[in-house]
Amino acid sequence: LQTANTYVSNKDFSKALEILCLIDIDTSSDLMGDYYLLLSEASLSLGELEQDFAEQAVLFFLKTSEHKKYALAKYLFGWQIQLLGNYANAKEPLNEAYSASLRCDDQFLSARILNRLSYVLFRSGDIEQTIKVLNKTKDIYNSLNLPQNILKADLNIAQIYFSCGDIRNSLKTYKLLLLSPSYNPKTNTSAILVMSLLYALQGKTHKALELIAIKNDDFSESQHQQFIYHEYYGQILMLNGQLKESLSQLNNGLKIALKTAPESDMISQIERLLGDAYLLLGDYKKSESHTTKALQVAERINERIEIAACYRIFAQLEHQKDNTDKAKEWFNKSIDLFNSISSYYELAVTQFMTAKSYLFSDYDTLEMLYEARKYFKSENINHYLTKVDSEISKLKNISVETSRKTASDKNACPAIITADKTMRNLLSLTKDISVAHDTVLITGDTGTGKELLAHYIHYHSGHTGKFITVNSATIPESIFESELFGYDKGAFTGANKTKKGKFELAENGTLFLDEIGEIPLLLQAKLLRVLEENKVERLGSVEKLPLNVRVIAATNKDLQELVDDNKFRSDLYYRLKVLTLQLPPLRERMSDIPALVEYFLCNFGHKINGDAKLIEQLSSILSERQWDGNIRELRNELKRLYLFADKSIEKMIELTATHRPQSDSDRLLSLLETTNW
Repeated sequence: LQTANTYVSNKDFSKALEILCLIDIDTSSDLMGDYYLLLSEASLSLGELEQDFAEQAVLFFLKTSEHKKYALAKYLFGWQIQLLGNYANAKEPLNEAYSASLRCDDQFLSARILNRLSYVLFRSGDIEQTIKVLNKTKDIYNSLNLPQNILKADLNIAQIYFSCGDIRNSLKTYKLLLLSPSYNPKTNTSAILVMSLLYALQGKTHKALELIAIKNDDFSESQHQQFIYHEYYGQILMLNGQLKESLSQLNNGLKIALKTAPESDMISQIERLLGDAYLLLGDYKKSESHTTKALQVAERINERIEIAACYRIFAQLEHQKDNTDKAKEWFNKSIDLFNSISSYYELAVTQFMTAKSYLFSDYDTLEMLYEARKYFKSENINHYLTKVDSEISKLKNISVETSRKTASDKNACPAIITADKTMRNLLSLTKDISVAHDTVLITGDTGTGKELLAHYIHYHSGHTGKFITVNSATIPESIFESELFGYDKGAFTGANKTKKGKFELAENGTLFLDEIGEIPLLLQAKLLRVLEENKVERLGSVEKLPLNVRVIAATNKDLQELVDDNKFRSDLYYRLKVLTLQLPPLRERMSDIPALVEYFLCNFGHKINGDAKLIEQLSSILSERQWDGNIRELRNELKRLYLFADKSIEKMIELTATHRPQSDSDRLLSLLETTNW
């Protein structure tokens, strides 16, 4: 046992296992627990998961007061469950192992357990907790002055960057680690493997293939390392278009996975990649078969990143079968899940694939492309950036007639063009609350798009009725009541026939009360009563008509301030603000200007192809302004420039540069010079 322990300490697990298998030990011996511990660690390190040595060790030391060995046994048991892919069940033994390690005050063992726990948390999608646990692990290694272990913790952090799609930071971290004096290529093979895949994801597949070809003498010892090699190599070959060679590597990985851990994340990952490969080859039957197997395992072990990737494949398969609704459903599920687990590379790829399917409206497609473009540009993933720009150009070249038709189509989804994170979150919230029947209050500066957002809510609400707009600021006070609530014949002089009010016209639909702060104070009580009762009473009538109307109100004023000044009823204000959406001004979402400029130019009938660089330059100049009038002002200014420049982007740039407004600091300096200060 001492000899085997020495081999385990030196990480010569094959030799340790060889010796342990020769030992004939009495099951009643006090050494039986140590025997199980050594067998478990050697077997797990070599990827052999069939035996229950760790569980036997736990049962043995549970009856003793040896806290350190009990902690180690629990750790090995949690590790085995993790390797089998059951992350949810692996957390409990690892947390118990950590508690036991604290009782015996073994810092090194505590750090080792935390390191394993961080991986389990990461694979479960809890990124925030993963980082906290890893930092705690690093603190322990620092206090023990263990540079090799600090290196491993840093490698894990780099792996998290990688999985979240932060490719540049991940690659930067790996490069720094390779230069570290603590780095040993024989014991840190995974760094080379991950770096090779990172280069491939950036589009540098030739560099990736050169890097992954570097092997070392110790590489073949671990079954798990061999699996990762075949998995990553297969993925790189797939990205390089070498599909048959990719299948060969992936199938080699599948053999190892089936042999060592047939119900683990190894299976879900390799089966899903095989699904991707066969999809690209056009063998849809095999693609569906492999993806189904991958999803079954991924759902059992709750590996959400693979679940989302499987959804993406199913979307493409349903698209091939012309099952449009099913394809859209799978695409939406994949995007939502990738977004929820912050897997940004996979999210951007899925958005691009979804957009390229042309299953969604032009506006939704354009939004997805802009969001994907923002990510690819931030990570310098130029090969995808080129593809995205090509798709955007195709959409931008829609004829003016088609564009106008879509814009005027009352059944079309309103175009809200944005790449801003705050706006994207707002739109996501808006879509969620659209199906509710509660009153919505939209606030924001003039020109931010309050009515457009109201249309967006109506579109996603599922209501079959009309969208009726009431601009409270433009209706004279004398006829406001009759316009809003309607009137019966003979209600007043000139009322020759019954007329429905705006509420009735919006039946089964949406009534949009714009500039709600301008409604006369005397009418606010009646409006409140209609909102409370869902019934309306026409002028000159005693009958109350039942209503099924969704009310959306909007204002650019501070209603609370109006309430304080006794210009707006507090009870109406509280009734309106059940759900409040605050639209940010354009100056707080300047990243949207390039997308808006392209969108408006397209609507003016401009062909984007060939002018991309000039449009980018124009957008950059326009981004220097404050845009107090927000999106409306931006559109009007672009229209003016477009007409004065005779539809030439180059001339638009000249005009913009010539009439560039002074900044506040420039105006102050000019004033000081004028007054001889």
